[in-house]
Amino acid sequence: MIRNLATFIFYAITCLILIIGSANSQNVIKKNKELVIFPIIEQNLLIKFPKDHGSHDQYRVEWWYLTANLKDQNGEPLGLQWTLFRADLEAENRKNGWNNSQIWMGHAALTNRDSHMFHEKIARGGVFQANVTTEPFEAWIDDWYLKGIDWKNLTVSASGKNFKYVLKLEAKGPLVKHGDEGRSIKSSLGLASAYYSQPFFHAQGWIEQDGKRQLVSGSAWADHEWSNQFITDTQDGWDWFSLNFDSGEKLMLFQVREKDQNYYYAGTWMNASGSYPLDPSQILIQPIEPKSDAHYYTNWTIKIKNLNLDIDIEAINPSSKMNTIYPYWEGPISFNGSHSGNGYLEMTGYIN
Repeated sequence: MIRNLATFIFYAITCLILIIGSANSQNVIKKNKELVIFPIIEQNLLIKFPKDHGSHDQYRVEWWYLTANLKDQNGEPLGLQWTLFRADLEAENRKNGWNNSQIWMGHAALTNRDSHMFHEKIARGGVFQANVTTEPFEAWIDDWYLKGIDWKNLTVSASGKNFKYVLKLEAKGPLVKHGDEGRSIKSSLGLASAYYSQPFFHAQGWIEQDGKRQLVSGSAWADHEWSNQFITDTQDGWDWFSLNFDSGEKLMLFQVREKDQNYYYAGTWMNASGSYPLDPSQILIQPIEPKSDAHYYTNWTIKIKNLNLDIDIEAINPSSKMNTIYPYWEGPISFNGSHSGNGYLEMTGYIN
């Protein structure tokens, strides 16, 4: 039992490093003196729904990610996060029970101006602690879940120390495939993930903090992404933005930080009628000093020349570090300038 527990903890830590920003992960594993390779995201990627809402077990890493920008009954802003990570430690593993090589992690958070509450769960595949099913859709780890008949109507629920929440989500726009029909390139070398979003959820439900429950409403954004690895040895991490404009339009934007300072940029402009990828040469993303107490940049300037976009971004709560096994920063933001609105910011790979 102790040996199994130690092995499980080792796998869990390894898995988190693989999922969130490991620069040294490789897609080749030796097995019985033969090379077993996790597949890459090919150029002819074809994402189909509802099938691809489910788990892609042949790939090394995958996540289902939900963030919500809400207002409480007093009109105060707050943010909500629900994430399920999956990683496979062995290519072509088909073992059942505790010999299964799948590791699952869940992260949940609730953030307002004055507090940032979060919780982390870890589970092993093959023993019904966590999984994702397609029809009806359900992603879960223990008692946390994101579920519904399809991605048009979902319910999300999680709880942690001193907080819990339940939201109903209704899609008011289409699913959006990023990059080239869902093939999202992450480096100049062509490393890619499969990536799509539902950024048009209307959210309504309740949150509870320190035993006090109140109604909330706003917008929510769901992402689903999978690959064999997300960054290369030449990259440190990424800065990712989901932006909800007061006009109703949406923007997904990220930079992957190269160690030689030659960063890789990508983004998608979206509205209820359609979407299109951005020209990376038009994107300028710059942090504004100083960093927060948690060593992350929580104020940014973003300019996109051909969109006439020039905005300043500010974190709702600069102390929104997810101090999980592998730390990162995730929290709600607001922005003003040529456009105004709210959104979410994620930063990985910084020195903690």
